[in-house]
Amino acid sequence: MSRRHTCAESLDRISSLDLKPTRSTAPLLAWWADREKALAATAKGLGVPSLGDSTICYEHPTVVGGTGRGKASMTDILVRYPGGAVAIEGKWTEPRYPTVRDWRGSMNKKVVLSHWLGLIRPFCCGPLQEQPDVNNIVYQMLHRIASACHAADGGQATVIYQVFESIDHRHGDEYAADLQLASKILGPEPRLRLALMRVPLEVTDAWKEMAELMGDKGKAALVASQARRRISEIGALFKFEPARVQMVGDRDDLTTLRVTPPI
Repeated sequence: MSRRHTCAESLDRISSLDLKPTRSTAPLLAWWADREKALAATAKGLGVPSLGDSTICYEHPTVVGGTGRGKASMTDILVRYPGGAVAIEGKWTEPRYPTVRDWRGSMNKKVVLSHWLGLIRPFCCGPLQEQPDVNNIVYQMLHRIASACHAADGGQATVIYQVFESIDHRHGDEYAADLQLASKILGPEPRLRLALMRVPLEVTDAWKEMAELMGDKGKAALVASQARRRISEIGALFKFEPARVQMVGDRDDLTTLRVTPPI
């Protein structure tokens, strides 16, 4: 999503640049169109009684603190509830992001990295340091975990990678491996949980028509307008199959859930 430093509380406030139908933003927002069902399903997948009394924020910014300089970490969807926070990162067609090793280099980036690790450290079992193993973590995943820890305000911090899988894009195993590696290196306490949510989907004819229009730059505004209007219509652009939630650390812990009725 875009790198603005404001939180969007509704679909109307999300940048048109983020509403391309081929980006993960589209299925993520469609899946979350019915907030109550999405919250209930997410709570069930995480094995918690409820996410009631929650507030949902799109594009939630966590700014770089201390003396470091850089862009804020933008969480696709942040759910805050009385006992903590759930940071949700949507993935579909995007390629894998660079690791810490590939990202770091300048002294400023080292300072930024220390800031993110500082936010995570209170949620980990051991004295988390900038050990060489940290270099193997996907950098975006690291600061997404840091964002969840910061937003939890001492409560339960949860990170969910909500991975949409279609015929041409099946990356769930890759994200599961990255989350497993991050968990092994960071050594999270019970109040920091990492999870993978796989959501199989099929695109509709309406989505295909919009995707074709994207080839015409002069129709970009029209595509964004149509996407904004149709994303919240259940079944208009995507048909979702039952999702599976895997709590990282236990490959056998899978929960099947359904958010929208079969179409």
